[in-house]
Amino acid sequence: MVRTNSRADLEYLCDCLGVIEGLSSEEATEALAAFLKVGLEGPAPVSLHLAERAVEFPHLLDATNAFVLDDAEGGKRGQALVAACLSLVFEDVHTRRINDPGRRWPGDVAVGRGKAMNLAAEVKQRPVDVHESLQFADRCRKKGCRRALMVMLDPTQPELPEDALHREAWDRHGVHLTFVGGVRQIMSSALSWTLMPFEEALSKFPRLMLERLQELEVSQEGVLAWAALFQGKK
Repeated sequence: MVRTNSRADLEYLCDCLGVIEGLSSEEATEALAAFLKVGLEGPAPVSLHLAERAVEFPHLLDATNAFVLDDAEGGKRGQALVAACLSLVFEDVHTRRINDPGRRWPGDVAVGRGKAMNLAAEVKQRPVDVHESLQFADRCRKKGCRRALMVMLDPTQPELPEDALHREAWDRHGVHLTFVGGVRQIMSSALSWTLMPFEEALSKFPRLMLERLQELEVSQEGVLAWAALFQGKK
């Protein structure tokens, strides 16, 4: 089974295999070495050149909302968004690749230093249910993290009994479970709580987002699409 968003990559791979089929053993070895070298280096970093003036707040919200919802890329765009938002408020914000088995903390994004995780955020670009929310609170308890943030970015997310879940997470696990719904809410919350001057935060967010997109290995097309939204904005 080939996912729709992977079909073009598979076709490109098959074309490449067809090209190298006629290579000699030495040429094939050189081709493999070049392939591995490029893969290890990854795509070239994308730079973001903004004018000195901050991006207008409504444009930032609208553009980011559309970008994140246009193509989740397996949840990478949403995870990058939450990491960028939390980086406006906190210094030590950590995230890793999607489904990384070596992750030492619960959730997709963590705030803390070393083993002391003070806040864990789970990011979902699909509907979240009651059971999943309490499971996340339980994982946080087991890792000694008392603050849990469930970020729900799917526009079709059904309403949850958030007050009841907050109380149950505290009574059962001793975890302060908070819910955030939608791209606009997580961004507005971060821009409200950051200690940066508002204009500085507006200017910094596109660059923070770009860094997190690259860190999470979002597609080159996605990274370039994000950069294009803010290139030379005045």
